[in-house]
Amino acid sequence: MVELYDPSGGSILVLEPDSGKIRAMASYPFFDPNNYQSVDSISSFLNPVVSSQFEPGSVLKVLTMAAAIDDGKITPETTYYDNGSRFIDEYEIKNFDEESYGEVSMSEVIEKSLNLGAIFASEQMEKKDYLDYLEKFGLGEKTGVDLSGELGGDISNLDYEVNVNYATAAFGQGISMTPLQLGMAVGAIANGGVLMEPLIFEGDRVDEVGRVVDSETALSVASMMQGAIEGYGGASVPGFSLAGKTGT
Repeated sequence: MVELYDPSGGSILVLEPDSGKIRAMASYPFFDPNNYQSVDSISSFLNPVVSSQFEPGSVLKVLTMAAAIDDGKITPETTYYDNGSRFIDEYEIKNFDEESYGEVSMSEVIEKSLNLGAIFASEQMEKKDYLDYLEKFGLGEKTGVDLSGELGGDISNLDYEVNVNYATAAFGQGISMTPLQLGMAVGAIANGGVLMEPLIFEGDRVDEVGRVVDSETALSVASMMQGAIEGYGGASVPGFSLAGKTGT
């Protein structure tokens, strides 16, 4: 991917949702530990999976949907009218493609990655309840992984209950997290709604952080994510069901 698209860097994280075990973790740029002096930037010595904070973007929409569904405020079949643009606290917010889609369901919000649909879902909840769900998913705190240099992300702008802050957070902007936090949070959906502690060493005790959403909610969101991958010409593997979410 780095060779194809020439980004500044990239990371891959492979984990087992039901145990929290990290099976693979790799990042670029990398360095040769036998040839430290060849590194151009000291940042190459950091592990971005735990030390890089970024705005997750549209990937966070799955957590927004999970929260609103679990809170009993929406279902995958709930609809709203998407006109492509709306103002919140005098700020205009649009879908990523600046298009309008008319009457759409929450499942279509995930499949088409509609910013306004994510805002609709979050607005069905009390602000405090939405923040509580994000915190239960592990946002804003370190995971406690046994690796040095971990950062905890930042969702502190949601402490002030400003409408536009919650609106942009619903589609992953204005807040930050690490790739590991994101992996563990989405892993909780794959694990029937239970968040696990990340493990590096084989033989360490497997521990639950706690239940974030109920199993029915997790299954519903996983099905919505399956539609996002398989319904729109995405990846496919014969014999397997794939679930995922695009992010920018």
